[in-house]
Amino acid sequence: MEQRKIQRVGKGTLTISLPYWWVREHGLKQGDAIVIEEYNDGSLRLWPAKSDADHTLEACRINADLCDQPGLLNRLIVASYIAGVDMIEIISETRLSYRHIKEIREALKLLTGVSVMDETEQHVVLQCIVDVLKSSIYSILERICNLVSSMQEEYFRAFIEGNRELAKMVILRDEEVNKLYYLFSRALSTAHKKRNFAENLGITQPLEISFLAIMGYCLERMADLSKLGAKSVLKILTCEVELDKETLQKLTEYYERCRNIREKAIRAIFSKDIRLANEAIRRYLEDIELGENEIIDRLRYRSVKCDVSVLCPNFTQFIWSMKRQAELSAEIAEIIIDMSVKLNPSLVNVGSVSLNKLGKLTAT
Repeated sequence: MEQRKIQRVGKGTLTISLPYWWVREHGLKQGDAIVIEEYNDGSLRLWPAKSDADHTLEACRINADLCDQPGLLNRLIVASYIAGVDMIEIISETRLSYRHIKEIREALKLLTGVSVMDETEQHVVLQCIVDVLKSSIYSILERICNLVSSMQEEYFRAFIEGNRELAKMVILRDEEVNKLYYLFSRALSTAHKKRNFAENLGITQPLEISFLAIMGYCLERMADLSKLGAKSVLKILTCEVELDKETLQKLTEYYERCRNIREKAIRAIFSKDIRLANEAIRRYLEDIELGENEIIDRLRYRSVKCDVSVLCPNFTQFIWSMKRQAELSAEIAEIIIDMSVKLNPSLVNVGSVSLNKLGKLTAT
């Protein structure tokens, strides 16, 4: 970053010179056109007009020979996709191993719009053809929210009904959330690198990208927790547990409190309602800490007719997955309130204070 002084040319024209290295890098000369775009925060973005017509693909190359740890190649492919890379080439000086090919295939299952364009013994070329600009970032986020909500509801219902098939379906749906989360993250990367695309995605301010990234991560973790809860349900059902009526009622009430917090937080994402978000946080702090230990103690001492040593660890994990999702929902609600400071100036008058004149707030 550098500062440049504004110069006056003639009576009313103000100019600023372009950095020489930037002019040389883009091959510009006198008479070439420059596109200038203004953002809501007052900043300007400029780029050569000819780049609008010249669409170039961003590419990267991964040396599979250096990916000697299991899963590393898979994670590098996913990371490249999230970073917004259009073409990924995986190479080997000898030949790609069976493990590397398997990891490439596994990565392909998780990445929307990616296909194999070329493949030999020594390299594989992947190309992403998905256009993240066809959807609003909030429409992708809404799909993730819907899946996360249904997963939590279904793994609890699987426990109540003793439905093993429903629990297995929850485990499978975690992969759908992962695919959407990677697409969501790729869209955010695109918005960060190419700010002129941000408004097309429904992003009004650069800071919103950071907030959305944290929310997306929280939702993806909630899906992982539902998967963990569903696995616990499968193990609990093998115990053929019989809960007494009072314990079952307390467990259902605890789940309803967790569900209520999640629903409030998710509604607040799209309504931008900070009071609803604040209510979700309050409900977590006041409701969720209560009841968890009581339920576990009832299981441990008096309410079940099965092998408690097998049941309790899985049941504790089952309840913890609900509690942790409520905690993540409260964290999402915190982010919504944080966003409101920048994105809803009618609620908070953000300004600047001169160090020489403390007490006088200058609105920006």
